[in-house]
Order: sequence, then C-alpha cells, then structure tokens
Amino acid sequence: MSLHEIKPKVRRLFWIAAYPKSGSTWLRFFVAHLTAQETIGESLRDAALRVPVDFGQAGFDRALGIKLADLTTTEALALKPRRLEAEAQQRLTPALYLTHDAWTASPLGEPLLPAAVTAGAIHLVRDPRDIAVSYAEFFNCSLDQAIAQMADPAHIMIFNPEADSGPQLPLTLLDWSGHCRSWLAADGFPRLRLRYEDLLTNPQREFAKLARFAHLPSTIDALERAITATRFDRLKSQDAQEAYAYRGDGRSFFREGRSGGWRTALSSDQARQIERDHGPMMVHLGYL
Repeated sequence: MSLHEIKPKVRRLFWIAAYPKSGSTWLRFFVAHLTAQETIGESLRDAALRVPVDFGQAGFDRALGIKLADLTTTEALALKPRRLEAEAQQRLTPALYLTHDAWTASPLGEPLLPAAVTAGAIHLVRDPRDIAVSYAEFFNCSLDQAIAQMADPAHIMIFNPEADSGPQLPLTLLDWSGHCRSWLAADGFPRLRLRYEDLLTNPQREFAKLARFAHLPSTIDALERAITATRFDRLKSQDAQEAYAYRGDGRSFFREGRSGGWRTALSSDQARQIERDHGPMMVHLGYL
C-alpha cells in the first residue's frame, strides 16, 4: 500500500493517553487480561503487545513499509499520522493503543494523532509530584532534572536507537500541564478521564468505566479476573522472573504502585517547585 492509497474512513483507534510514568503500563496489562478468554499465562512482554504503542518501530516497518531507522526525527513525526491511518485501515475492529504524545501537531501542522481514525481517548492523569519521583528513577536522572523536564513546554523525548528496544518515535510531551491541557481540550471524539489515584482506591469502579467506554467486556467476573491478575505485587513478582522489556538493567519496571510517595522522596523545595510550575492544572485535576 502506498502512502497515496491510504484513505482513512473508519474510527478504529482508542487511545490510552498518558504522560510517562502515569500508570499506563498497568492499564495495558489490565486490558490484555480483560480481553483474554481466560487467565493468560503469557509473558509480560507478550501481554503488553495486546495493547500496542504508537511510537514503536513495528508500526512503520509493517504498516508503511518504511524503516523507522532510516528516518530523521522530523521525517518520522511527519509520517506518524500516515502510519496510524494505515493501521486503522488494516484493523477490522477497534483497538486500544498507548500514546504518550500530547494532542498536538506534526511538523507539517496536521494533528499528530489523526482525529479521523480516533474512536475515543482514555486520558490517564497522575499527581505530578509522584510522576517526578517515578520519572527520575525510571529514566535514571536526578529529581531536579525530572522536575525541569516536566516544566519544559518544548520537551520532546528522544530514544537511543541502539537500545534493545530498537528505534522508537520521539515523544512530543510538552510540559506536564501542557500535556494535560492538550487532552482536556481535544475534541471530535469521546473522552474519558481517569486518575491513577482513583484506580488504586476503587479499581472495580474505575476499570468498569474504562471497559464500558472502550466497549470491552464489563461483567463483574471479567473485571475481577483482570483486576486480580494485574495486582501490583503479582506484576512485580512476574517482572522479577522475566525482566520485563524496556529496562534491561536489572531494575524492576514496576516501582511501588502507590500514591503519595512524593511526600518522603521530594524535598519541600522540590515539591513547592512542582506546585509553582503546575499549580492551576493540579487544582483543576484535584491534586491541590
């Protein structure tokens, strides 16, 4: 299929839209178990592939026949909408995809995530103070560096193409407030906002919202099975045996799986800096 033959007419993609370290991997595993016919015994990596990411190499190489490794950052971002349109056309039924991108424009000025193929978006948010702690640990940077990057309105995350995961698309993150603001303002398709903290305190209610919104199995039995299978202690135990993808350095992909850890991890100055950077959005989302 050439790029000129792609004529998207169907809305096939549901987004799980989240700033990095907001709990989106947990949602991916939940959906994988919810849509399985029975408790799945596959690896974490295989389970995650049931909810693909929109920044991986396979999307370009398979959907467009173009090697992502051969493209510059600007070229890859410019072609990202074509990749997603091609994947939407190739799907017979709607599917959930994980994106970390803000709802923003490509280098060509068009929507980076095409609304024409978007069936809906699940916007997952988390307290930015907890995100900063998890972000610093995961990306191996200092807390001050994490806080600064989360406040950068031009922040684009570039992956190392030589890493085990291979070439990946840059993530157009903006600052944390800008990222949230972009998804709150996105229109042309239905949206559901979930808070990581609410998923922890009332998973039955919040995951049921997700299931109904994305037209997934929503019986009590199906929800309970998926919630039990994706308890944090179970995921961390399985990760200890498998060394889940995207780390490769011996550390667990799953850190603590709780909220409020920032109270002991951040200094008072660091916490106040985040609140100064993002106060209005934190108030809007119930974090201040």
